[in-house]
Amino acid sequence: MLVKDILSNNLPLLHSSDTVFQALQMMNENMVSHLPLVEHDEFMGMVSSEMLIDAEEEESQLNQLELVFPLYSVKVDDHILKALQLASLHSLSSIAVLN
Repeated sequence: MLVKDILSNNLPLLHSSDTVFQALQMMNENMVSHLPLVEHDEFMGMVSSEMLIDAEEEESQLNQLELVFPLYSVKVDDHILKALQLASLHSLSSIAVLN
């Protein structure tokens, strides 16, 4: 079974102009602690709630934070076990799926 066979497009994407508060709110509403950061259709990395909780200002935009967002992702044609292994290894609640 491939990732594309179980892919869900229901989770929102974060953008660098989103604030810390907005990102945490999206995570809370969708019951996840990780969301992908995308800018101009380019994957910039995974943002975790753990990273954002430590931010000094909740109105700061994500692009203002001095953080390195890990590039955890899988491709649509990867086997589902690769996605599960990545999620388990890094304790991810969601994974970015790239074309």
